[in-house]
Amino acid sequence: MSNRIRRHHQTFAALGLTASLTTTPEIDTTEVAGGCVLVPSGSPLTTLTYYGARQPGATYGAIQDGSGNAVTSSVSAGNGYPIPDACFGYGSLKIVANAAGTVDLSFKG
Repeated sequence: MSNRIRRHHQTFAALGLTASLTTTPEIDTTEVAGGCVLVPSGSPLTTLTYYGARQPGATYGAIQDGSGNAVTSSVSAGNGYPIPDACFGYGSLKIVANAAGTVDLSFKG
């Protein structure tokens, strides 16, 4: 028997984000525990705001930090960023951007 930890890996290539919670796609995070966002070169995205739900298809609410502030990430084109740890207590995520654009996501679970 192997002593290695087996991890689930999930990727989303060119996931289209929007500036609206209604039109941004949901991401099932029930089997993941960490991940990153890769913002492609030339992207107009500068801010990502995270929303969570208990499961895919449920009602989403803004994820907040301990001070009641929305969990956001400042981003720039051509770079990668960790998805904040606070996001992984939810079964499903939506990422709302400051503008329409695409990102690549990579998750580990």
